[in-house]
Amino acid sequence: MSGEFYIGVDLGTTAVKAVAVGRDGRIAASASREARLDSAGPGRLEFDADAYVSLAFDCIRELLDAADVEAKSVKAIGLSSQAQTFVVLDGDGRPLRPAVSWLDVRAEAEAAELSAESLRLGHGGINAIESGPKLLWLKRHEAEVMSRARRVLVIPDYFIFRLTGRAVSDPTTAGSTGLYDRRAGTWVAELLKMCGLNTEMIPEVLFAGDAAGTLTKRAARELGLSEDVLVAVGTNDQSVGAVGAGNVTPGCASMALGTSLAIVVTSEKDVRIPGAMATGVHPVRGLYIALAFAKTSGVVLRWFRDTLAPAASYEELFRELASVPIGSAGVSCLPHFSGTGPPTYNASVRGAFSGLNLSHTRAHVARAVVESLTFTIRENLELLAEVVGRVRELRAIGGGARSDTWLQMIADATGVVVERPATSEAACLGAAEFAMTAAGAFPSVREASLALYRTDRRFEPDRSLWRAYDEAYGRYRALFESLYGDGGNARG
Repeated sequence: MSGEFYIGVDLGTTAVKAVAVGRDGRIAASASREARLDSAGPGRLEFDADAYVSLAFDCIRELLDAADVEAKSVKAIGLSSQAQTFVVLDGDGRPLRPAVSWLDVRAEAEAAELSAESLRLGHGGINAIESGPKLLWLKRHEAEVMSRARRVLVIPDYFIFRLTGRAVSDPTTAGSTGLYDRRAGTWVAELLKMCGLNTEMIPEVLFAGDAAGTLTKRAARELGLSEDVLVAVGTNDQSVGAVGAGNVTPGCASMALGTSLAIVVTSEKDVRIPGAMATGVHPVRGLYIALAFAKTSGVVLRWFRDTLAPAASYEELFRELASVPIGSAGVSCLPHFSGTGPPTYNASVRGAFSGLNLSHTRAHVARAVVESLTFTIRENLELLAEVVGRVRELRAIGGGARSDTWLQMIADATGVVVERPATSEAACLGAAEFAMTAAGAFPSVREASLALYRTDRRFEPDRSLWRAYDEAYGRYRALFESLYGDGGNARG
């Protein structure tokens, strides 16, 4: 296949995906691989970093074969990625131990210590999701490993390192460690020292869409590409997905229905929200984001399928649950299987079911799970409305956006119009748009995003269903409060 192609890679928590995109934004081919997380103890989740990068390499090679793309036609590679997840490297750039996932919650005590010091220094608070507390935990519990550490990279930085030999990050990814001040644009030396790090161990910080470098000989050989292929700096998957969904103008919002839930609102103002949502710089320079999220979303549905319905497809489960009335005949679910996110970041909160009786079926429980995920969206929209105004339209991306049933449920339960972009893999498309910008195909990330965005379908709320959903939502909130009161995060 002739023409220019750009590769977008999404380094997700449970899957690695990649697309080959033409200059017109059309996806020529896509590939994906499921990624594996291993439990290393209570609250600990890790994985083999090199095996994970190999999944991404496999996806890229598959793209070239599937689309019959000539190596010389590929101009650049861009990426989208989970944040916080990090790997510790030795002097030769090899991992000293498994990568630590962002879902890992082992370092609550260390988070409190780092947060207190960060606040004392005039910076923001730090939570147990961020990398810093877990690095402090490793310093204390794996001192021998950390004594040999020469570099610490968040997983997208490691991917770039494997491709180019250069250690590069971006402000949002660096900020996800808790050790980088996004507003000042500098690493915080005192916090680095607490974690046993120094400035030689951390990456250079550039901006999304900047060129990080070209492929090394080894990477080019492994991928079957030219050494002239550029690699663009990426950023956090939620922000990249926003770019792929055309969410690059103030007031626009996008919603990622993946392993976790995230709602990104674009703003002209650098909104400060102490103790609540995440805020930061937008991939489009001069703009900012407010991000509300729940730690678990699609991963709970995957747990339900794998554990309770291993022979069923997601499509079959959604057909079943569509036959169950709103409210799941009294069954309620809490989907916080791995603690909660903002505003309280409570790692002790767990999932629960309530109201089950012998007349309930798999379909009732499946609907209760999906309704609970839908209610976390409503909670987060209410949280966003308090600081950036009411969201009137959501662009839904990620694997969950493929389900018409779920998107209509979200519209009906929230009263917000839901729009599905032409591609549900907006993070991959956004990553490819970074690649296009780095290679000069577009003058800016914003122009690439607006030029290539396409709509697939809109879902309008059915106002007649609001009362039924509101009642079910009330039961959901009551269940949370009965178990956790004010000690958890009742906003998802």
